[in-house]
Formats: sequence, structure tokens, C-alpha cells
Amino acid sequence: MKISIPQPRRYAIASLPLGVSLVEPLHQLIVNHQEWMVMQLLQCSGQTTQPSIITHLRSVQGLTSRISLLLIEMTADLTPGYLVSDMEEDLQTLGGISAIAISAENQTDISAAEMVETLQQYRQCYLNLIKLGEFSSEQEHLFSQVVGDLFTAIERQFFAEEKQRQYQTIIDQYLHEHIDDSINHIKASQMERILNAINLPIFILNQEHKIIFANRKAHETLVVNSQIPPELETWLRERSPQIADTNISEIVAEIPITKDNITEWFCLRLYPIDSQDGSDFRAIAICEDITDSKLKAQRQQLQQQHLAQVQALTKTGSWCLNMNTGEMIVSEQLYHILGLTPQPTSINFEQLLNQIHVEDLYGWVQNYATSLFVKQNYSLNYRIIQPDSSVHWVSQESTPVSDRHGQVTHIISTIKAIENPEIVNPSITAEAALRESEARLRTIISTSTNGLVVVNRKGRALFINPAAEALFGRPASQLEGELIGIPLVTKESTELEILRQDGQLKIVRMRVVEISWEQETAYLASLTDVTDFKKTEDQLKMFSRACDQSPVSIVITDSEGDIQYVNPKFEEITGYKAGEVIGQNPRILKSGYTTEPEYDVLWRQITSGKQWSGEFHNKKKNGELFWEHASICPMRDEEGYITHFIAVKEDITQQKHNEEILAHQANYDALTDLPNRTLIFDRLRQAITEAQVHHSNVAVMFIDLDHFKNINDTLGHELGDFLLKEAGMRLRGCIRKTDTVGRLGGDEFLLIIPKLDDLVQAEYIANQVLDVLGEPFNLCGEEAFISASIGIASYPQDGKNVSTLVRNADTAMYAAKQEGRNVFAFFTQNMNDEAQSRIIIENQLRHAISRNELSVVYQPFIHLNTSQIVGAEALMRWYNPELGNIRPDQFIAIAEESRLIVDLGEWILSQACQEVANWHQQGNNGLWVAVNMSPRQLRTPNLVNVIIEAIANNGLSSDCLELEITERSLVEEVPGVQSLIKQLNHLKIRLAIDDFGTGYSSLSYLKRFPFSVLKIDKSFISDLPDDQDAIALVKTMITMAHGLGLVVVAEGIETTAQLDFLCNQGCDYGQGYLFSKPLPPAQFRAYLQRNS
Repeated sequence: MKISIPQPRRYAIASLPLGVSLVEPLHQLIVNHQEWMVMQLLQCSGQTTQPSIITHLRSVQGLTSRISLLLIEMTADLTPGYLVSDMEEDLQTLGGISAIAISAENQTDISAAEMVETLQQYRQCYLNLIKLGEFSSEQEHLFSQVVGDLFTAIERQFFAEEKQRQYQTIIDQYLHEHIDDSINHIKASQMERILNAINLPIFILNQEHKIIFANRKAHETLVVNSQIPPELETWLRERSPQIADTNISEIVAEIPITKDNITEWFCLRLYPIDSQDGSDFRAIAICEDITDSKLKAQRQQLQQQHLAQVQALTKTGSWCLNMNTGEMIVSEQLYHILGLTPQPTSINFEQLLNQIHVEDLYGWVQNYATSLFVKQNYSLNYRIIQPDSSVHWVSQESTPVSDRHGQVTHIISTIKAIENPEIVNPSITAEAALRESEARLRTIISTSTNGLVVVNRKGRALFINPAAEALFGRPASQLEGELIGIPLVTKESTELEILRQDGQLKIVRMRVVEISWEQETAYLASLTDVTDFKKTEDQLKMFSRACDQSPVSIVITDSEGDIQYVNPKFEEITGYKAGEVIGQNPRILKSGYTTEPEYDVLWRQITSGKQWSGEFHNKKKNGELFWEHASICPMRDEEGYITHFIAVKEDITQQKHNEEILAHQANYDALTDLPNRTLIFDRLRQAITEAQVHHSNVAVMFIDLDHFKNINDTLGHELGDFLLKEAGMRLRGCIRKTDTVGRLGGDEFLLIIPKLDDLVQAEYIANQVLDVLGEPFNLCGEEAFISASIGIASYPQDGKNVSTLVRNADTAMYAAKQEGRNVFAFFTQNMNDEAQSRIIIENQLRHAISRNELSVVYQPFIHLNTSQIVGAEALMRWYNPELGNIRPDQFIAIAEESRLIVDLGEWILSQACQEVANWHQQGNNGLWVAVNMSPRQLRTPNLVNVIIEAIANNGLSSDCLELEITERSLVEEVPGVQSLIKQLNHLKIRLAIDDFGTGYSSLSYLKRFPFSVLKIDKSFISDLPDDQDAIALVKTMITMAHGLGLVVVAEGIETTAQLDFLCNQGCDYGQGYLFSKPLPPAQFRAYLQRNS
């Protein structure tokens, strides 16, 4: 059968540093009872280069059943996984036990039911061994010592590894907290090296909130094929307004990220950057994996249940006494052993003593006091008296726990009911222990590593152990009988200075207890050397100064959680002075809003050696509530023991106050207060889910205001916004309570109508919408009239998900516009034909560059006074074998919408620069080439680098390139366009505003941006010179441009009359079919030769 023994009951050891070659010798030594050689092997194994192994222990010839069982118990305590024992069916022949300790990589959770079954099997096995009588008490005692010594050796290794990890955590935390302050003071290359060295995923976002840098850890954990997880991308997109708000110092969110069907949780901290220096940095994002903390509470609760079941099954209780506070924690099973009913308040130490039999009490106290003083484990059997006066034998094992200074801080004890008191060994009863305690005390003192001195009532030394000899620097023979200045104070520890004969000054901490020595009252003084500790005080003072000047709140507590230090920032935030909180628990700030389970999770996590991060809703001294974010880390001593906890805290009250506003802003449109795209899509998703359950219909109306742009152009944006708000209010008024109306952006609205019996209801609501929007709008005394085009799609006929329904409703809306506007149209499948055509073009366009289907033609710029060719505009052409020649107005818009325009733009830029280099080689120096830039290209983070590379690769100067930026790009306020244009101007690249006069706010953009060329759109030139309005407009444009120092280019010149008019008005350059149509490269070069 198989017996599974669960995880360690006392320690969780991370790794067992034993070489495989040492396993068999270790096993044989255990059989031979050679304890000291076991310790030698363990010390040697600490030097092995093998970082973590699977301990493989197998029985050898002559191994008794009892020893095999102890071996199982020992390895169960030492290994982090589960111990699997292959045992023979016959319990009478247990000599063939094979124990294999499985590494933590194979560890899996074990249920409470499985653990109870396992322990039942273990207990039955133990009882059978008792019946066999194959072991003695001496063997049992010996192997208990072996187990303890193994724990000591492995524990040191474990804490050394944990300390190294803790230092790394502190370093990572420091960089985490200070990276925002440092990033503006280092060069880019230095910054990249530093960020790659940090063991946390870090991203840097640009002005467009796109990731422009991810450090090494981010690539290892989150970035796959240069793509971040979609959950993170969605979060960044939704938080764009907050990221852009430089008044927000920090944005914190917990984001679940699924990878390979496994969900992990990350805490994202985003720090916006005010890039006043014109840099492309917008924010820094730091991620921290918090998956373990998410699962920790559930695991800890299961462990508590397991422990309670183990103690109930083995009839073992436990208690833990805090020596500083007197607080006592007891297990539920201890109540049953003492015959008490479990109470909400714990048993105190006095109550425990009251239940010990009076004949056993003195021996119990003597063992207890001796253990505290010499810091040694002890065990004894004694009697307890239950409330019903019944007497019961129990067996107790106790362990004193010391801090880094050697002071005992806790006593941990287990008490097990003895079911068969008739077999209690009289040699270890309390009475016998009393008789032997003095002899044992002498032995312990002699072998103790602490300096121990026994003095009589007059202070003369009676006995000095070797450790004390080393402290005094003199042999015991010279000190015994002398007055050595030991103050007989037994209540508190005292510090003494010892000046040795060799001139060394030793500082020791002393504690004195009264004992019986040779049947006389004497005093035992324990001396602990703290000289080295005192030398560290200067370092602590420097650390204290750093904490005092820190801009964040810092709190340091001892291992029990009592405050030892707070810095001035803590006083400033909380209103408490340091003297008011030193010695207090941080819960002095408790407001009642943080629950006890949350505190329990925090305490369990940090006492287990891990960092905890989270938020508290605390209370200041004046009663004012405030929020703070805290990161708490355990601090360890040289041996790996946790001695203190350090908390770094930041007041986030304002951040919390803003979160409510941000939550509303994240889901509602800022202008109309209607649900925004995120919220209304979620509502539509819910409506679809409900319709699936109830087999009902859902209608989606896509509403677009007709000619709204004219309102903005004529009345201005302020009144345009007022109209949008009024339209939103009218839409609210004509829907049912179950319906939802939201604003998608611009002049587009979406209306969701769930629970429809038929589409007649949708038609009725659509008519209502047209009616209410058709009524005049009063805009500051001016009446304005608009209409709307509505597209309607329904679930499930026109789509079964959000994206399909919205897309089809949008398609129907465009069909309504084509029908003449101010109407609604239901979606039909025929409407998809045009959309399908666009898809075909898009799919073919994706391969156009690789298939060499694209070409560039050039249309010259002519100096109107000299008729000389000064440059040319590069225009793209596309011939597809399946579709034939495709007009630019067909594929350029599709490329813009599908993001293909970026690749096309880079391609034509490269081709144009190569061609202008060819012109120069022919002797046509001074010619430039103009390339159009689309709005989406302007959003590309690396556009400047692409342009510089194209110029440099062809050996051109920057003034040989002109970039034409449409007025539309400026109107749409492409993020970062102003900074981009300034960079291009700084590089001496010619900048032209294209299609001038076809948009709005043109004059303001001419003033804001450093353009050098203004191109008059051909729609104004075509009516010259006969149309008076055209004449007036063109004259004004030329005069205005020259007044601003701009060169003027007229597009679309086709007649000599147009040319003469433009020359007379002082227009600088011209372009059009009057001079030349767009020509392929070879023809254009021939054209240059003819007209040179």
C-alpha cells in the first residue's frame, strides 16, 4: 500500500543540500547510531555544487522496522513535497520500506480527507510496531536528536538562501520606487541597462500611449512575438485619458492575464511623465506578479484546517507563549485535553499552571525555567487535573524560540494525552525530573555555547563554563572563588563591559536566574557577547538618517509587530508623534474598514518571509480617514531569522478620491454623460446573453447626425458640443427604461433595444428619434436644424455578437445616408457587397509590396516665373493582376483604415528618395521630391527615424525632401503631431500643408506649425479665372501665405488662363496637367532632360 505523509509540520525547507553520493552512507550511519558522523556529512554536503536535489533514501540490510518508520518521519519533516512509501501488504514485515522524497516541482495539494486517511494508516502502522516490540526508548531518544540536528544544519542553508532572495527583493523595491525620479537624469543607454537589470516587467509608453520600450523581464514574462497581452493592451487603451493627465502621480490596477490557458494576476503601477522637454516619453509602467498572494489566503485556510484535523486525530494539543506580552495562543485540541470548553478568549499561562498536579508543579516549573535560561528543548510527563477533578497523564515537549540577540521571545509546546498511563516511564516524570535537574543543569552548562557563570549569594564564582572563559580571557581556575562583578538582578537583562587582560573590551548582555547548586541557593548568569552588534550602531544611525529624510512614510516593527521606528513623513501624514506610537501596534491607525481576515492574510504572508503589498483605509490622530498604499517586507538577521518588518507607505487618499471620478469617466462620455463605447458594448453583450436565454430579439441602432460638421464650421465647436449634449438628452427621452443610448464618439450614437417581440417596435422608436432630432435646436439664440441617418441591425438575424451587430448597423446607416439622409434603414445582406469588395482590395493590398505590384509616378512642380522644374510630387499607383488598375481614391482610404498605409508610406518614401538621388546624378541638383503623409503615419512612433534613414541611405540632404501633411491630419488632432512637426522642421525638412482651404481652422494651424509651403487645393483653381468667388479666395490665400513667409503652390493647373492669373497674383509654383501628367520614373527623367 502507499502512505502519503504531508508537508513538514515544523518547517518548510526550500531545498535539501545533500549530494546523491551521500545518501547511502547517511542511511548506514543512521542504522549504526553514529550521530556525530551524520553531522559531519551534513556539513560537507553544504559545499556541494548541486543546488537542489531529490533525496533518495532506501532501506539497507539490517534496518529495523522502527528505524525505517523514524526515517520516514524525519524525511517528511525535511522535504518540501510528499513522502511516498512503498510498504508490503503484511505489516509484520516492515523491514523493506523504501522512502522516496519527491521534490517541490512535483508537489501537489492534498485534501483534508486524504490527509486524515493517511494519518489513520500511519497511526495503525505505529501501533503494529509497538506490538512487535522492535524498538527501545533509547533508540527513540537517539533518533529524536538526529532529527533535531538535521533540522539545524538544513535550516541554516535555507535561511542563507532566503536572505539572498530578500536582499534582491529590497533592491528591486528600491529601484521600483525611485525609477520615476531617476529616469529624467540618465541617458537613454544607461536607462535601458538599468531597466533591463530590474527583475520586474517594465514598459515605457510614448505620447500615443504605445509601448516603445519593454525591459528584459517584460519580454521573458509578458511580451510574446513583440506583442503585449491583449488584456494589458485593452487596459492601456481604456486608461488613455488618465495616462495623459500629468496631475495623476500614479495609476494602480490589478490585471488578470491569461497565457497558455493559465491565468496569472499582475499588479500594474503606471507613473505618468510630464514631458515638457519635448521627449516622447509619456508614462512608465511596472508590473508585479501577485498570483501567489491571490492564492495564498485559500491555501492558508486549508492548511489551518489540516492542522486542526491532525491535532484532533493524534490527540495532540499545542500552546505558544509570548514572553514579552504574556499572550498565549492555544489550539482547540488543548481545550479538550484540559477538559475545557473552547472559548473565544485564549487560556492564559496562570490557568495552565493551575491545572498541573501539585506534586508535579515544581518539577514542571524547574524544567521550564531551566529551558528558558539555557535555551534548550525539554520533555516530560506529568499529570493534569481536569475541572471534573479527574487526573490524566500527558506528555509535553517544549522548545524555546530566541531572537537574533539570544533573547527567548516565545515558548512553543505540544501536549499529548497518554492513553495508557500504566506504561509511563517513571524516569521522566516530573518528580524524577526534579531529582535529576541539577545534574542535568551542570552538564548543560558545561556544553552550552553561551557563556554561563554560577555564583553564590556573595557573588563569588562557583562554576564557569568554557564559553565564559573565552569571554573573560582567563581560565576557570583563575576565576572560581573570585568576585567577578555579576549583579544579582534576576528580573531584567543587563549589559556589562568586560576588560580582558589582553586589553580587549567585550560588551555582554547578561541575564540572571536563581537556581539550586549543590543543594544551595545560587545564581546562574548567562552572558551573550554583543560587541559586534554594538559596532553596527553607526551603520544603523546612517540608515536612520536616510529614513528620516525619506519622502515616503516608513515604519519599522519588531518581529511581533510592535512599532520600533517611524520617520517624520509618518508623523506628517498621521498626525501622531513618534513617541506616541513607539511600542504600539500599527493597528493604532485602524479605522474598522480593513477587515480582520485582511490583517490575518497580511500577517501570515510577511511572517512566512514574503513581501506584502496592499492598501489600508486608516484613521489619523484627529479622526480623519485616509487611504495609504503599503509595501511590507520582512528583515532577517545573519542566520536568516525574521527580526523586524519594514513598511514603506504612501498616502493615496487623493488617488482614491479620483478613482470614483475615473470610474465614471471610464464608462461615460465626458460631454454628454451618456454611456461611452466601453459601457454600451458591455450593455449590448448583456442584452445578447439575456436574449439567448429568453429567445427574444435585440435591435441595435447606429445613429449619425447629418452634416454636423457644418455646425462646427459655421457656429464653432462650443455650440457644436452644446448641440451634441442636447441631442443626447432628446435621445434619452424617447427610449424605454430597459433601453440604452450611448455616444460612440463624434456625432455617432448607439441605441440598444432589448426584449423586442418584433421589429415594428424598433421602427416606431426610429421614427421617434428622427422626429425629436428634427426639431430645431436653440443655440444661444440661433436656431439650428439637423437630421439623422439611422442603421438598424437585429439579433439574432443580423448577427450574434457585439462586433457583428454594430458593424452591420453601421453599414445600414451608410445605406441610409445614400438614400438621402434623415431616414432609417434595416440591414440587408446586399449591403455587405460593397463591404466585401473593400475586403478583397484590402487582402490584395497586403501583398502588393511583396508582389511588386506598386509603382511611383512623378508630377513636376514648375516655377511660374522662370518655367523651370524645381521638384516633383511622388504619387502611388497599383496594378493588380486580378483586379486591374485600382484608383488611388479606392485603395488609399482602405489602406488608411487597415493600417497598411504605414508600410505603403515607408515604401514610397524609400522609392522617392532613391529617385531624387538619380535626378541629382544626372546633374539636376537642387530638385526636391514631395511625399504625402497620412494621419495614421503621423501616429507611428518611429516615423522620424524612418525618414532620417531614407534620406541617409540615399546620400541626400534633408532639404531635398518635402512632406505634405493634409489639413485633415491637423483637424483630427493626431496625438503628438505638433511635437513631430517640430522635430521634422528642426531636421530642415520642407513641410507643406496640403489641400488648404478644404477644412477648417486653417489659419490657427498656419500660426501654430512651422510650415514652409502652402498648397492651394485644385478645387479652387478649377474655377479660375471666371468665378469671382474663386478669384477672391485664391487672391486672399496667396496674400496671406506670403504675409506669413510661406511659399505658395497651386494644384491642378490645366489652362493658360489659370496660369496667367496665378502668375499675375505672384503665385510661386504650379502643378497640373498643363505642364505634365504624372510620369513613371524613366519618362520623368527624360522629361527633365528635355526641359533642362
